[in-house]
Amino acid sequence: MEKTAGGFDLPYRSPGTAALESIIVVLFTILSILENTLIIAAFFHLKSLRTIPNILVVNLSIVDVLSAITTHPLLASVLIQGAWCLGQEACKYQAILNSFLFTTKTLSVTFITLNRYLIIVRYKKYTNMFTKRSTRLFLVAIWISSCLLALSPIMEQDEATFHAKESLCVISSKNSASSVVMVVFENIFFLATIYLNYAILSLVRLHRKQVFSFFDKKTSPSTSRVTPASAALTSCRPYAIGTRGTIANRNEEPHIARKVFTVTTLYTICWLPQGILKIASLTNNNMSREIWMTSTFCMQLSSVLNPILYGLLNRKLRKTIFGMFKIKAKMLIHVAATEVSTRRLQMRSFKGAFTVSRVGAQAP
Repeated sequence: MEKTAGGFDLPYRSPGTAALESIIVVLFTILSILENTLIIAAFFHLKSLRTIPNILVVNLSIVDVLSAITTHPLLASVLIQGAWCLGQEACKYQAILNSFLFTTKTLSVTFITLNRYLIIVRYKKYTNMFTKRSTRLFLVAIWISSCLLALSPIMEQDEATFHAKESLCVISSKNSASSVVMVVFENIFFLATIYLNYAILSLVRLHRKQVFSFFDKKTSPSTSRVTPASAALTSCRPYAIGTRGTIANRNEEPHIARKVFTVTTLYTICWLPQGILKIASLTNNNMSREIWMTSTFCMQLSSVLNPILYGLLNRKLRKTIFGMFKIKAKMLIHVAATEVSTRRLQMRSFKGAFTVSRVGAQAP
């Protein structure tokens, strides 16, 4: 990294690479602002959406919006200009803000995952732990603890420097204790989130196997009488998801499993590179700029994926957003169903299942 009169230069990039990096950051910034703003607007538009899980999702959307309108433009300016030209004070501002928003986002995602885990796995504990009052206290604790962790390096009089390979300003610790604490703290919550998602997925699959085993025994002629095993499955329903019965759970479990698997996979893709590189930076490993920039783009991508994974997959919230834009969800479903029916009709006709005769006046 070369220091110039105005700041610090990035390593050499080809014009195509520079243009591509700039376009990616600008695109991620626009998408993040639009998607998260829709989530927040829908939450305040419909009162029935103001549930405890949605409060946590909206909190995450607020963090993503703040990140998109504060730190993302600074990153875009660096990639467009090819250097950090805003001075030392602005560099310190970006380093503190990046650390604060990164920690807040990590904690928010962890609490969303914990909320879902308790709803599905330990519903009684969920009702005792997550009330509206306790949820507000959790959110206040998230923001305060993130603020204290972000300011701790400054309290220790650490300086902010420009990391050219990452294209961001970071805190360079004279004493590495604060950096080690931050890295350990963030990786613990990352692993906790992965573990909770894995526990949900494992439990859903286990319950689904038990449900199918119960239905197979129930429909089999040789097991028409009530056995102790079938009675146990009927009475216990271990970790039953929801309260609408086994058949409803049987239909909902594939959707829950796919959703949890998708969330876990994309969350890992977005945050695992950053965790690995933070650990590598403590050991003074010299990684290439391409690896560091991939990690930076993955962090930006998380602000785009979060509103989709935690918000837009909610059918009621998605329907509210459609309604805000005067789009009738029922009309879309009807059109999709009509297209599917038309395709099936054409395929059956093609297979000779039936023939369609011409209707109308016959020619003289």
